[in-house]
Amino acid sequence: MDKNRTASFREHFKNAEIITAEDIRAFLNKDKDIRKEIHYLKKQGVITSVKRGIYQLSEKKEFQPVLDARIKKINRLLKSNFPEISHCIWSTEWLHPFMNLQPFRFFYILETEKDTVEPVFYLLKDNQINAFIQPDKDFTDKYIINSNKPVIVKPLISRSPSRTQEGIVMAAIEKILVDIYCEPDIFYAFQGKELRNIFNNAFRQYHINYSRLLNYYKRRKKDNFMVEYLLKNVEEIPKNLLK
Repeated sequence: MDKNRTASFREHFKNAEIITAEDIRAFLNKDKDIRKEIHYLKKQGVITSVKRGIYQLSEKKEFQPVLDARIKKINRLLKSNFPEISHCIWSTEWLHPFMNLQPFRFFYILETEKDTVEPVFYLLKDNQINAFIQPDKDFTDKYIINSNKPVIVKPLISRSPSRTQEGIVMAAIEKILVDIYCEPDIFYAFQGKELRNIFNNAFRQYHINYSRLLNYYKRRKKDNFMVEYLLKNVEEIPKNLLK
């Protein structure tokens, strides 16, 4: 597929909410395997996957937040002391641009393998990092919210959506959205109207993989409540993607 055909592809699908593999096959007028063409379109940044066999034109950015000095320090400590463990990290400060009423403070979430949560917690404390192990709502409200750049250490859920940026494994936007929805006791400052603001602005501004989002939610919960929430509260989602 040359540049002229790529431009024609964009023009053809410019008003499409979603593009299926069959849509692409019809555009190309091909009966045979089109995986090579789909790979090319993705590599060229023309389309992005939003669900298995379903695509959208790439008009939204990838979520690439700023990794601050605290995150980089924690990453160095983990690589030096626990180089083999799986983990990911993120900051609630990354949510602030999506909100109307921004909190005065923020905290970090560090998730690591279950049997290393306590050793990692003590590693952080030994290095003058204000850390807490999976606090409840009351403890979060009394101690964490008013602390200086605290780190909550939690067990990592297997197959959590993540991405690597600057050599640091960070939570993907799909994981962050699911976690703040599923854990209101920890993320209570991000509930209610602000949760709707976060979801709508995230979906409006960034590329989000719906399959990854919903598959991770199903690993955390066995119900359909998040799908119902998205259908009711998020304007940017083509509704047939949630079926």
